[in-house]
Amino acid sequence: MKAKQYFREIERLEKEIEVKKQRAELFREIASSPASIKYSDLPRAPQRSSMTPMADAINKAIDLEEEIKKDEQLLIQKKTIGLDALGKIDNTTYQKILIKRYLKK
Repeated sequence: MKAKQYFREIERLEKEIEVKKQRAELFREIASSPASIKYSDLPRAPQRSSMTPMADAINKAIDLEEEIKKDEQLLIQKKTIGLDALGKIDNTTYQKILIKRYLKK
């Protein structure tokens, strides 16, 4: 894998983590919002899941948060390897440029 591809993979992983955080936050909002009462004389269709929508949203949020933790650990490992590789460059100006370009946001 080339260096440019490696740093783009880090960037992609950061974006994935951010999207997962947003999704987990939305699931938490769904879980905390009150459900509206539905009045109807019509019979209800059998539910596919025995869980309530609130419990389902909480479970999804928890699962996403676990994925986020794993992804963040992987991201730290990748950034550490990338920083070690950048540290081998003799020119400090190049190091600064590459760090700002690929690792600082």
